[in-house]
Amino acid sequence: MKTVPTSHVRLRGPLKALAGADREATTTRFLAAARTDADAFRGLIEMVNCTALPQEVLARPAVARAVEAADDGPPQPFPGPDREQLLRLLAA
Repeated sequence: MKTVPTSHVRLRGPLKALAGADREATTTRFLAAARTDADAFRGLIEMVNCTALPQEVLARPAVARAVEAADDGPPQPFPGPDREQLLRLLAA
């Protein structure tokens, strides 16, 4: 069984409302920024909870700066063990 990170499924949903050719790049950079920047993370939580639209969150100066500074490479793995590693640790 393969575990799919939450960011690849549920967190991209609200960002589908973004228009433009660079939507995927913006989504990737926003999710990367939300992992390290408090303003971007709060914006992500607001979008997931449907209390703010993606356009509103990305228009905030602090969030826009965080997204601009974020790496647009492949998403970094979540810290800590993956499922298989955790099972091995628990079995030891």
